[in-house]
Amino acid sequence: MSEVSAPEIESHPLPHVDNYLQVGQQAGASDVHLGVAAPPIWRVHGILQPMWPDAPILTKEQTVSLAEAFMPEVYKEELNARGDSDFAYENDYGRYRVSVIRQRLGIEVVFRLINADVRTMDQLGLPEYLKLLTRYQNGLILVTGSVGSGKSTTLAAMIQQINMERHDHIITLEDPIEYVIRSRNCHASQREVFTHTQSFGPGTLFWQHCTRRMHRAH
Repeated sequence: MSEVSAPEIESHPLPHVDNYLQVGQQAGASDVHLGVAAPPIWRVHGILQPMWPDAPILTKEQTVSLAEAFMPEVYKEELNARGDSDFAYENDYGRYRVSVIRQRLGIEVVFRLINADVRTMDQLGLPEYLKLLTRYQNGLILVTGSVGSGKSTTLAAMIQQINMERHDHIITLEDPIEYVIRSRNCHASQREVFTHTQSFGPGTLFWQHCTRRMHRAH
């Protein structure tokens, strides 16, 4: 498979993470990596490769500057306290899942580009009998798998199935919000940990309260 090259630019590094993400979106990359002692890297067709063959490596100071320019304060505090932070980020070009970590050489930022379109279970080719799971009023569904295997995509498709078939109140609690669910037949409320609630505990209690109210209302 032939390599994909980013358009030539006059200088490195680019001034903001949005510049790297715009190039990544245009090339169809699934991930963009900005790490110390390495050139800007992206994953295209499942292969990690430099975005530009002649790009100089990023320094510790440059990755710190890139991270600080786009991270909300709450996640900067989490990074300083824990050494890592995961959250969702959105700009004019798309939506991303972000992982910022402190490693031996400094700060590293990894972006996973999220497809803005929530695909249906039929579009994903999921078995027809799985739709039955979305029609129960009570229960627990676990979707497991390795990184990048499609867990979030599968869950979003199942929520979309509920959104199309039922007339209920969908409440999600996520860390972070990846796919944006638009209200259709259902009313969709999405909550993000650290943005809309402090933890999964209070958010879960909120979900249970609303679910009980929803059952009484319907």
